Amino acid sequence: MKIRDRIIMRVKQILSCRYLKRKSVTFATQIDGNSGYIHNHIFSNNINMITNLGMCGDDYQHSRIQQISDDVIKPFGFELDYGKNKGDKYTQAERVKREKSEYVWKDDLK
Repeated sequence: MKIRDRIIMRVKQILSCRYLKRKSVTFATQIDGNSGYIHNHIFSNNINMITNLGMCGDDYQHSRIQQISDDVIKPFGFELDYGKNKGDKYTQAERVKREKSEYVWKDDLK
C-alpha cells in the first residue's frame, strides 16, 4: 500500500471516529483520471446506531461535513481544491472530443 493510500485511510478513520460517531459511514475515494485529483464521497447514515437519534442542527449539512473533512486533511499536507474558476462544466466525453477537434453539439448552444 502506497503512503498516500495509508494517509487517505487514516483520514477516513479520523472522520469516522471523531465526527461521525456511531453512524454507518461509507467513504468512496476517487482519483480523477487526467488531473489526478483525489477526493472523497462521504455517505453517512443520519441515525446514531446506539441512541437511534438523528443528527442535529447543521451536522448533516454539506458545508459542515466539508469543513470537518478539510480540518482533518490539512495537517497531512494535501493541497485543497475548492473547485473555483472551473469555467463551463462538461463531460469527460465532451472534453475528449474537443481534444480531438471533433464536433460537440453542446457548443452550438453557447
